Amino acid sequence: MRVKKEINENEPPKWPVKLLQALAKYTFQTGGILDEGDHIPNVLSDSDCKIRHALVCEDSMLKISQTRFGRVKFLQIVGCTNDELKFAQEWSTRKILNLMKNFRELGNDYLLVDLKRSKSIFELDSDLRRKTLRNLKKEGSFMSFVKSKCFWRLNLECSSNDGNFKPYDQLTFNIDLETARLFPLILK
Repeated sequence: MRVKKEINENEPPKWPVKLLQALAKYTFQTGGILDEGDHIPNVLSDSDCKIRHALVCEDSMLKISQTRFGRVKFLQIVGCTNDELKFAQEWSTRKILNLMKNFRELGNDYLLVDLKRSKSIFELDSDLRRKTLRNLKKEGSFMSFVKSKCFWRLNLECSSNDGNFKPYDQLTFNIDLETARLFPLILK
């Protein structure tokens, strides 16, 4: 994560460390792995700014390294607005990040996180929303899978006659609401 330095700022802000700690806690508790192309909704929900979500991309400055312990790929966390997240979910995280690199407000290729950024890229370039919608319609979604917490439960009942278990004819499958909202886009 590359955070924009404010003019009179003498010490680094503390919120990026808390964010990275929360992401590390998530991966340890859930076994989930963050990878290029992921999006993380509401990760900055405590803030009063427009930057509330995060996108994950391969770090363009720190290249993949081969070590004696294996391959190391550096990822970058990039803050985004509601609009930017919506298009990343519906179209392509990689393509939205590439569009974001065209804006000086985001540090171009550096993709700086600036919690004081008050406009999405679609507000900074009034024609960009129309172009992106046209590309989404033409190309479709690049979402090939969704990572989500899900579980299923198969209820068993005991037959009192022979003591054996027999399954109900019903399987319960639970997914989170965010994934359920994205299913129609995936199944197109």
